[in-house]
Amino acid sequence: MLLNFAAPRTPVQTTQVPMQPSIDKNALLNLIDSQYSGLQKVGGTDYYYGNNRMYEPTSYSGGKGAPANMEKFEGQNFVPVDADITGFNKSETDKKGVYEYVPSMAYLSANKPMSMPAPTPNIMSFLSAPNMNLQPAETSYGAGRFLDGGLMGLNFNAPSGSQE
Repeated sequence: MLLNFAAPRTPVQTTQVPMQPSIDKNALLNLIDSQYSGLQKVGGTDYYYGNNRMYEPTSYSGGKGAPANMEKFEGQNFVPVDADITGFNKSETDKKGVYEYVPSMAYLSANKPMSMPAPTPNIMSFLSAPNMNLQPAETSYGAGRFLDGGLMGLNFNAPSGSQE
């Protein structure tokens, strides 16, 4: 057997799984745009999320008696909170009493909308199809294109041999 190494090569055709629609993480985590740049409001709470922290607005104006971890966004003072927020993993940072919040991948995965697969067609439906819309022999690519007008008058009910 000889191998022809100069034979033309055809590129490999790869198939890919259809792309999943992107998940709207903000909707799953109930995050809403807020009037404060860099912060998103956590729906149904008084908390704001930004910089991987949870904050709540405070009325302290700074100076004596103001919380040490206070931050200012768009002229409003916020303090970091220690709260359990649905959809977030909480861990304490190097600063005591300051927590980092990261969206929970398990929560996002468990709550993403499930895509419904396309229904499988009934593969037995061809048995009851009254009109099978076959291609004419001259445009067919199968063996039928050589039969010139059908199955040459074959009678499958006739006896198959002579009886002597």
